[in-house]
Amino acid sequence: MTYSVLIIDDESAARLRMRQLIGAYSTDFIIIGEAHNGINAIQQIENLRPDLVFLDIQMPDKNGFEVLAALSYQPMVVFTTAYEQYAIQAFEVHSVDYLVKPVESARLSKTIQKLNNFHSPAPELDYKNLANLFQQLQPKKEPFSLTVKKGDRILLLRFEEITYLQAEDKYVTIHTVDGAKHISDLTLNELVEKLGPNFMRVHRSTIINQDFILEAKRFFKGRFIITLRDGQGTNLRTSAAYSEEIKQTLGI
Repeated sequence: MTYSVLIIDDESAARLRMRQLIGAYSTDFIIIGEAHNGINAIQQIENLRPDLVFLDIQMPDKNGFEVLAALSYQPMVVFTTAYEQYAIQAFEVHSVDYLVKPVESARLSKTIQKLNNFHSPAPELDYKNLANLFQQLQPKKEPFSLTVKKGDRILLLRFEEITYLQAEDKYVTIHTVDGAKHISDLTLNELVEKLGPNFMRVHRSTIINQDFILEAKRFFKGRFIITLRDGQGTNLRTSAAYSEEIKQTLGI
């Protein structure tokens, strides 16, 4: 069987690669068009009615599953993706074929074999559920900085530049390795939710970056005085309420 094919990918180099690979299987595929984003893909699929689409999963406007969920006509689908195997396994259970970028010719031949074994025009799939699954599999963006206002500017203070944070009256002062001080409008409780795992609360008014701890000296009633290697040799007194957490974190 010869399949009419639509190539959908937001990267022109990836579309060219697929066109070249598919061109080597002219008895199996006839390319009838290309689309460069999700909106364009929906229009092309509805207008051209291809037998098969090679569909990029991640595109800037709509992901591949959202494209399929919006269609009134369901072609057969081969996903193209750069995702690691852990994510691909979720797509496999729905009997959707996939090609991992960069796509190889030998892998494409296996796709042809799988397509020829289909007994219906397209597998029965719930693309809305797959779209939700895709969103769940997205790698979470790890925070890397805090933002503070300085006049009409917004500064990004990277975590590796922050030595400690200290609440004073109604404001929190963020200290950086260059000795600068920045005032935040957020409370210490709000800031601790935004910080990375290297930050440790040592007092109800103080959070320190563990990467800058030089030494910890025992103080009265289970407390410590922590010295930072921040150029100023800052000494910070901890609270007894955080002693156990400090001991566990520092291995004391």
